[in-house]
Amino acid sequence: MLKINNLHVKYRGAKTPSIQDVSFEVGKGDQVAILGPSGCGKSTTLNAIAGLLDGKEVEIKGEIKW
Repeated sequence: MLKINNLHVKYRGAKTPSIQDVSFEVGKGDQVAILGPSGCGKSTTLNAIAGLLDGKEVEIKGEIKW
């Protein structure tokens, strides 16, 4: 199971967060699609979950549990 709670991601120098108050759960065997327009934070969300965001470049708040 994956649980995301109140995820916030803000890149250094940005005026507003790329992701703000994102929360969801994915159960074992569930299939999920993250949809939205260009620039809405889809890739940033997945990169945060995967641990691919560099802490020097970005501020991450919230909870990601596997």
